[in-house]
Amino acid sequence: MKITVFCDRYLRRLFWSCILMAVFTSAVACGSGDSSDDGPVQIFASDTNYTVDEIKAIGAKTSRQYSVENLPDGVDAWKILWGINPNNKHDYEIRFYPSHDLAVSSGKAMAIEAIGANIEYPE
Repeated sequence: MKITVFCDRYLRRLFWSCILMAVFTSAVACGSGDSSDDGPVQIFASDTNYTVDEIKAIGAKTSRQYSVENLPDGVDAWKILWGINPNNKHDYEIRFYPSHDLAVSSGKAMAIEAIGANIEYPE
């Protein structure tokens, strides 16, 4: 494999990794507003609504599509396997909403239920 092909693939994966993390954060994050706290930002709003096909395009493997019957305002939900390092991938549950605002307002309770109450959530 030529080094330029390797670099192109690496940079493309790095770019999509950043996009994917923004999507995950938007889907499970909660709270917003002005804060003087210098801690990490947990919500990244995006003007783009992503699809599972775009997530698969960056190398994620879908393993199960969930019913959104009990997911308020949710339009799609998937369990995926993903990681930058092909030998160190992790399971993620991704949820899709029509907008960022609905993801924050409707998805907070379900995100807390899924990842646990011991996580710090901004108010």
